[in-house]
Amino acid sequence: MMPTLPLPAQRPVPEARPIPPRFTVKSKRPHSWLVTAVGLAMCLSGVVLVEPAPIDAAIMGLCGLAVLIGQLSFAGAHSLPAFLLVLFLFANVVSMADPIEKTRTIWYALVTAYLGASLFFFAGLLTRHGMPAVRVLMRGYAFAAIYSVALGLGGYFNLLPGRDILTLYNRPKGLFKDPNVFGPFLIPVAIYALMALQVAQKRWAKVAWAATFLVCTLGVFLSFSRACWLNFAVSLGIYALMFFWSSESGAQLSARLVAAATFGCVAGILVLALVSVPAVKSMLMIRLGAKGLQSYDTKRFQVHDEALESARRRPLGIGPGQSEIAFAYATHSTYLRVLTENGVVGALAFYALLGASLWRALRLARTARTKRWRSLGAVLLACIGGVLANSVVIDSIHWRHLWLLLGMSWAAHPNALPLPTPSFRYRTPRRAPIPQ
Repeated sequence: MMPTLPLPAQRPVPEARPIPPRFTVKSKRPHSWLVTAVGLAMCLSGVVLVEPAPIDAAIMGLCGLAVLIGQLSFAGAHSLPAFLLVLFLFANVVSMADPIEKTRTIWYALVTAYLGASLFFFAGLLTRHGMPAVRVLMRGYAFAAIYSVALGLGGYFNLLPGRDILTLYNRPKGLFKDPNVFGPFLIPVAIYALMALQVAQKRWAKVAWAATFLVCTLGVFLSFSRACWLNFAVSLGIYALMFFWSSESGAQLSARLVAAATFGCVAGILVLALVSVPAVKSMLMIRLGAKGLQSYDTKRFQVHDEALESARRRPLGIGPGQSEIAFAYATHSTYLRVLTENGVVGALAFYALLGASLWRALRLARTARTKRWRSLGAVLLACIGGVLANSVVIDSIHWRHLWLLLGMSWAAHPNALPLPTPSFRYRTPRRAPIPQ
């Protein structure tokens, strides 16, 4: 009989650790006190009678504090807007070599630099805190829009004292400098309200956002700004396109068509009721008479020609904020203003920043991981597209909400990123051996 050999001692098998997923996304993340503070600061965004405005001081303070305590997050995707913004601001500095009025050009350049910094503040805030920050921020923005409409229309219909402050040229403006800023300020809230109405679960939330949309639509209509109406039409058109494009089934598409038709009828009835008011009817006849052209439009077109000639003679620019002094009239075109004041290099950098932000919003709307982020991307795409159309005939470079939209489009939160594309390695198939 063979002797039995002892078995070798077996090492204990270590307990297998669970392999963490490659991408971990928290569904609910409590927002910090900083997010609440930014939401409260956004409540001040409807007060821009002077520059710097109260919202500027609040955002600058919160931005500096957030950097010190590390409450902002950035990603590699932010290198492109950072490069374009630095190039644009550098062109601002170069164009200040020989300004007509030195004090104004320094002040104007500083405001532009602050707004560029706010872009990265909002991008870093949303990258770190995600959708809870979006909700808090937009609720503060919506509050500012609602009281702006209440003040503007209260002054316009003589329901509130201070008509001289709340209106301009017999048009409501709230606590803004101009009705042409008051109206466009309301459009992002109106489009966001449509999105929030779509995803809201509670009835009171649906009612609140539906009322917000109608109030903002009322303010946009009564701003009597032709460029603002174009802005709203473009924004609604883009959002409707993305809204129906994202429908997953025929039943969902039918429900969305019914909802859109209902809102269209309610808004149409509201507009018809307003047109019957004598003051509104008279102003509409003025704004839409002579094929929609006003007596001062000829001067605007003349300034456009002068701005193009100035850009040809001085390709480095005449300096930030110098258009009103050089032409004795505002440029009334953001694209021409940037080209004239900041030169060819500055204009190309600014145009590229706008185009990249628009593309980023489209990518967010189509490839984000969650439905809420895709819906937000559709809102940003619609609103940025509307502002770009508005900017053809209006100076919008110092619109606070424009830089807010640009910053939100660059949010790099994990839920806002596209799902990873699986990689497949091609293997050469083995051939059966050839029989000998």
